[in-house]
Amino acid sequence: MSSISQKLAENFLKSHPIDAARQLDQLNTQALTDLLEKIPLSLLEPVLPHLNHLSIHPCLSALPLEKSGELLNVLDIETTAQVLRLLEEALRNQLLALIPEQKAQAARSILNHPPQSAAALMDPMVLVFNEDLTVAETFKKLNQQPHYSFVYLYMVDSQHRLSGVLPLRKLFF
Repeated sequence: MSSISQKLAENFLKSHPIDAARQLDQLNTQALTDLLEKIPLSLLEPVLPHLNHLSIHPCLSALPLEKSGELLNVLDIETTAQVLRLLEEALRNQLLALIPEQKAQAARSILNHPPQSAAALMDPMVLVFNEDLTVAETFKKLNQQPHYSFVYLYMVDSQHRLSGVLPLRKLFF
């Protein structure tokens, strides 16, 4: 690929990740696998969340194990679990060992439920806030979690039991 073509491709991936994902979803498994192996993870990060999990899962079997683990690590927990559910158990376990333990535990939790159950759709990595936090401390914790989008904050007591739900907008008014 010429340097101009490469620059155009890089700019497209960065600037239009949803459109890029749509284009990648249309590729056959071999072509997509080749691209996923060659494209640096930094360029794939904005695109991967928009790829169809049915496009990703066959590629993970063909990619080197480490690359597959890196790709899974970028995906949200729901998509990670969907992809892992489609893989052979041995490969699933190998990949679970390559992602951070907290994410692996959350994926296992989802995978322990039937695919069409409500529990299989939940996010077990929900961020909770201690009910004793000040508003300033809550904002600080929110700012440390850029990968979450919040509508509600879940407040827990000292024993980690849900004590309330706070709409995020109430913190601003």
